[in-house]
Amino acid sequence: MGARQAAKTRATVGRSRAQIGDYELLNLVGRGGMAEAWLARDPSGEEVVLKRLPRGRQHDAHLRACLADEGRIASQLRHPAIVRLLDRFQHDGEPVLVYEYVRGMTLWRLCRRAQGAGTGLPLDLVLRLGIQLAEALDYVHHKQDANGQPLAIIHRDLSPQNIMVDHQGQVRLLDFGVALSNSNERFSVGGGLYGNLGYASPELVTGQSLTGASDQFALGTLLWECLARRRLFGAEAPAKVVAAVARAEVPSLLAFRPDLDAELAEVIGRCLQRDPQARFGRCEALAQRLEAIAERVVRIPVRGASYSAWLDRLRRAGPVPRRLPNLTPSRPGKRSPLLQLRSLLDRIRLGRRLRTKLDTP
Repeated sequence: MGARQAAKTRATVGRSRAQIGDYELLNLVGRGGMAEAWLARDPSGEEVVLKRLPRGRQHDAHLRACLADEGRIASQLRHPAIVRLLDRFQHDGEPVLVYEYVRGMTLWRLCRRAQGAGTGLPLDLVLRLGIQLAEALDYVHHKQDANGQPLAIIHRDLSPQNIMVDHQGQVRLLDFGVALSNSNERFSVGGGLYGNLGYASPELVTGQSLTGASDQFALGTLLWECLARRRLFGAEAPAKVVAAVARAEVPSLLAFRPDLDAELAEVIGRCLQRDPQARFGRCEALAQRLEAIAERVVRIPVRGASYSAWLDRLRRAGPVPRRLPNLTPSRPGKRSPLLQLRSLLDRIRLGRRLRTKLDTP
């Protein structure tokens, strides 16, 4: 073991003895600009995930309010496809959230593993993922508080990194850190560019008012990518991603997967309509359509023990994880100079707006 690795190991051991409230910190498992997540142990010895503010930013009033908002939302949610909040408390004035520990991997990691193996995800897994997430989103969108008042929750960050798939192939939706809700103190209205831009909706990136249809667009993007094995709105420059999402020019899945059921392609295409009114009225209706398609087209279920066996085969194959390639949009003809100028001005405007939103708390 080299000196650098030894120092890293000593630091990890030291941190594992740290205590926050009744919880012993074990390993840092994730860090972002708004929070960090730790694998921790509760007083009974069970492993949990503890979410706190990033080191050095514990006194950031904006981040404190965001994490407190997330706690208020998560404490009111109980659904089999949503990760459970177990505890929330203040530690030295800092909000701390404690979630159940889901053993599995994120959808992002699972897609990269399957892409590296050259197989993609099984159709049954993708359909069940869509059904479970659509049901969870419908529950969230129509959740009421203890007084029967609508909470009007919109997740706003439905991305592969925020979806866990456990060892039985069951789905958990994570991270309501930038969600909108009537219970929020910080995020009470839309207007900012938050979350993973590649899974944003056209109305989000153009500053329009949001409804549950925005999350439905994100779910449509996820399903499209899982089946096409390509990034729908992938690009290196954030401004280009925003411009692509705003245009919402989505090719049919059948162009990449002619073997897919035509109704399934139509359903996912409806989720990805630029106009929110053209999508499904509720995610419940989307779940029902996907359920009917699954009953008709799935021949080999991949769930429970069969999912575990598929995952074991994937691991034994030892593939090098690979990113999904970006979709290269086709341009059938040269646009007129006026349209080219208009497109350039749109991109400049979106780029300026993006920089402004990212620089403003």
